Amino acid sequence: MLLLALPQVVAAVELGEVVTKAKKITLGAAIRTRYENRYNHDFDDATPNSSDFTLLRTRLNIGMDVTDDVKAFVQIQDSRIFGANQNEADNGQSLDLRQGYVDVLEFAGLPMTLRVGRQTLVYGDQRLIGAFDWNNVGRAFDGARAMIRLTDNLQLDLFATKVAELDNAVGEQESITPFSPTLVSGNATAGADEDQNFYGAYAMWTPGRQVADFYLLYMEDNSPTVVPTRGIGAGTPLTTGTENIELWTLGTRLKGPLPALAGLDYGFEGAYQFGDGADLDISAFALHGELGYALPLFKKSRLSIEANWASGDDDPTDGDFNTFSNLFPTNHLHYGYMDRVGWSNARNYALKLDSQVTAKLKTKLHFWYFELAEEEDALYHAGGGTIFAAGAANGEREVGQEIDLVATYKYNQVLTFEAAYAHFFVGDAVENAKVEAADADFAYVQMNLKF
Repeated sequence: MLLLALPQVVAAVELGEVVTKAKKITLGAAIRTRYENRYNHDFDDATPNSSDFTLLRTRLNIGMDVTDDVKAFVQIQDSRIFGANQNEADNGQSLDLRQGYVDVLEFAGLPMTLRVGRQTLVYGDQRLIGAFDWNNVGRAFDGARAMIRLTDNLQLDLFATKVAELDNAVGEQESITPFSPTLVSGNATAGADEDQNFYGAYAMWTPGRQVADFYLLYMEDNSPTVVPTRGIGAGTPLTTGTENIELWTLGTRLKGPLPALAGLDYGFEGAYQFGDGADLDISAFALHGELGYALPLFKKSRLSIEANWASGDDDPTDGDFNTFSNLFPTNHLHYGYMDRVGWSNARNYALKLDSQVTAKLKTKLHFWYFELAEEEDALYHAGGGTIFAAGAANGEREVGQEIDLVATYKYNQVLTFEAAYAHFFVGDAVENAKVEAADADFAYVQMNLKF
């Protein structure tokens, strides 16, 4: 028994030596609990899908300044649903590594930080790349990123990530044995590249109070028939084909105050996608525009209007694929709190009032109008799946309207409470697509401790 315990003892001693040599150690944690109640989430009374549950997410962060130019960050996360184990004596298997990376500052003497490991990627307003923190697990990527400081107000990020490592394994999340991968039926080449990868170049320029981003993203999926393609709407002709997928996204984002008009601000983002896959030529686009005005209401308020448009496909048999792919966003920040609509085959408009009522209380009142960009295409929700299939709208575009009311109370510097209610009024497209179309409701109460 002593011999069996010896490696653990040695590891503990070695870890202690490393920690004591670190210049600085920072500990942090976050515990978030959220009760959700969802009624008629698929807009169809014929298929009961109402539910209520309580989510718990616990994170522990350890940051280490190992040397002047080397830092490390580790984030452990446990994500669970109250009672999901159906046994109070069963701990389940919900603990995992969310982030774990090393930063090398001024890498090779250059004005660049190199980050390697598991990490979150957050760019712009997270319409295409985000941490998806609303989700009880969130999103992180495995890969490397170079953050290059070109000038004081211009940074260029280059990243390469592995979304899915198949290595010819039969199924998603299947254990891969190095040097002896499981062969996919019909593929006689062990070790062939069957992965899904995501690369990007993202430039961020901040002249004064303005923001200007420019980006080029590339996603390749060499295994569309083995596991579902991430980042592209489920059930589309592009994801149901057998050919490899190459998808490019070229875009820009602009944001800031309007100097000539006091109190006014604007936001714009536009992206164009091209490439090929499943014997289809990809050509799709998405646009976002908003205009806000500071109101002398409560301590401060912002009244804004916005419009979002993402192309859809009006003919799945013409050899072209025109549905915009939402990639890896945090859609809960956009397009309504019920998450019934994403940035794919959609046109939607919003009127918003965001207020700082007191020093501790914030409120949001949002009204949304949703419609399909192309009635022949599907309705894609915020997670990329479909609420109804292509053609089910039967010639109608109107998806419906949503109203959101959110209140956030900052109890102190580390503890925040939040509550929200949303109602969705279904439109003609949903009426046609569902057997017994009916409105939907969503409410939640959340407590978030973070330090």
